[in-house]
Amino acid sequence: FLNNDVYIIKYAVGGTSLYSDWRSPSSSTNNTQTGKLYTNLINYIDESIDLLKKQDLVPSIKAICFMQGESDSTSIGSSVYEELEDNFIKDIKNHIETTQNEIVQFIDAGISDCPNWSQYYKIINQAKKNNVLKDSTNRYYFDTVDAKLEYRYEPTSNPDINHYDSLSMIELGKLFSKTLFENAII
Repeated sequence: FLNNDVYIIKYAVGGTSLYSDWRSPSSSTNNTQTGKLYTNLINYIDESIDLLKKQDLVPSIKAICFMQGESDSTSIGSSVYEELEDNFIKDIKNHIETTQNEIVQFIDAGISDCPNWSQYYKIINQAKKNNVLKDSTNRYYFDTVDAKLEYRYEPTSNPDINHYDSLSMIELGKLFSKTLFENAII
């Protein structure tokens, strides 16, 4: 059904924030440095592309699928999330687009309504929606609350409400894939 192979470069670290860990160069100031995870992500992407090229493949990054924001659900993190994420999107897209001469799409998933995120999850998700409006041709968003992804039931003896249940994680992957296909990204 696809004409070419699809490879996924996954880089994930839980319990981290855009405010500090993923802070991109455009959000760095005299008082705040580029986040270590942002730097590690860029290096990992470049190394992964080089590895594919060494296998005589011609890789092309089509999209970034982003699921982050829970650790920024505080009064400080949520108040600057929109700006930090917009800078993150611009910086990472610029890095990839500069190296491959091709437009990269950005697919953003909203965070859950878990009580640990209090009222701030709405602020984070609105910031994500606002960032899509800044470039609706190359940015996409889907709402995990509207998709009814669950976090309340696993493990059954002591649910980990900070993370989606296993079937919801599978559904999250399907929502990313659906967005890729519906928008002819791959």
